[in-house]
Amino acid sequence: MVKPMQTNEFVKDDFVIAQKQILPLVMVVIFLLPIYKLTSSIVGERLNKTKDVARSMGISESAYWLSWFLYYTLGMTLVTLVMAALLTFLVFKYSEFQLVFVVLWLYGLSLFAYIVFISALFTKPTLASIVGSLLFFASSFVDIIVRDPHMEEHLKLAASLVPSIAVQRCFDALAELERQRQ
Repeated sequence: MVKPMQTNEFVKDDFVIAQKQILPLVMVVIFLLPIYKLTSSIVGERLNKTKDVARSMGISESAYWLSWFLYYTLGMTLVTLVMAALLTFLVFKYSEFQLVFVVLWLYGLSLFAYIVFISALFTKPTLASIVGSLLFFASSFVDIIVRDPHMEEHLKLAASLVPSIAVQRCFDALAELERQRQ
């Protein structure tokens, strides 16, 4: 006698669908304020010539940028710890805390390079902050193009060099893994 192979029944999980589409955008929005504030602060220091005063007192260029990096990293670590805890216990119930934390923390650190890049292009703090935030937010919508299943893999990998797209791809993968674990 022939028996059909047992399979799991099809489950359409609306929460996972919403999670794959909305959560990555929420992550981008959460990081808008730190980008805005730090870009404004770095350009404002250059405008006030604080860096030149520090250099005249003997502080090296590397020490100056290390101080900004440590300041940003400390704040970003605290924010990502809270976010990872909330996401692990409320959203990604089957994912490890360390994995969610590392994804968010590395994403936050990659944004420091973006902030330094944007701050080098502008001389006015307000303009730098607004343009930097808008470019960052706009770059997250490129993910709509990257989601196309017919897009070639090497183009998806190249697009993932943009931090907002990379984190959206990571959260898509986490949401898919969560769906499979249910």
